[in-house]
Amino acid sequence: GENANKRAVQLRALLDEAPALAEQVTAARWIGNRRWNLEFKTGETLELPEGKTEAATALVKFARMEGINRLLGRDIINFDMRDPRFMYLRRTPKAEPQSAKKDEPATKKDKASEG
Repeated sequence: GENANKRAVQLRALLDEAPALAEQVTAARWIGNRRWNLEFKTGETLELPEGKTEAATALVKFARMEGINRLLGRDIINFDMRDPRFMYLRRTPKAEPQSAKKDEPATKKDKASEG
């Protein structure tokens, strides 16, 4: 995002709060000139709240949950921690099941050509 390069020191300090997660981060996006989204090797995105303290608190909380529950590398694609009271998850969309084609009844046109 805009001015992200000017925030590299801030990002490094943030990632230092959760070193076990830091090594799994492949990209960081500065969103709206106010907050970070972190992307992990496993493809998920973590949306952090605005503010240095709030973002660090959320990242440490996520690191603890990851350590206990192994959240990364599952069927979740997005973790939204912008609201300090909740973590919202978005799962990978499931593929639509392929319905078996049933024999459709012959139409009048098909019946006429049969005879």
